[in-house]
Amino acid sequence: MKKKDLKTGMRAKLRNGIICVVFLNTKDGDVLIPLEGTEFSNWKWAVLDSRDDNLLYSNGSHGDIIEIYDIDYVWNINKQTNGRLLWKREEETEELTLEQVCKELGRNIKIIK
Repeated sequence: MKKKDLKTGMRAKLRNGIICVVFLNTKDGDVLIPLEGTEFSNWKWAVLDSRDDNLLYSNGSHGDIIEIYDIDYVWNINKQTNGRLLWKREEETEELTLEQVCKELGRNIKIIK
């Protein structure tokens, strides 16, 4: 999914868990508006320009768009149902040994269950 593929009404889930509605061509430009009642949505809107064409946030990975949902009906815009999943970011998994993890953390760790 690229930024040019977004349409007004789509929902974007950010890496930090906030779900936003995409609004294109507003007086403030292309924006993301957090859904009402979304945890940590204490901001009114965010400009889409702060994301690159791959939907990655320029000011830290917490604002990366990781999922895009279609919206089924306009009246659902403030409900927590997300609609149909159109795209999900495929994350690469890095495999590390316990020794490598300890080295990265700078201390010894023990895996427990």
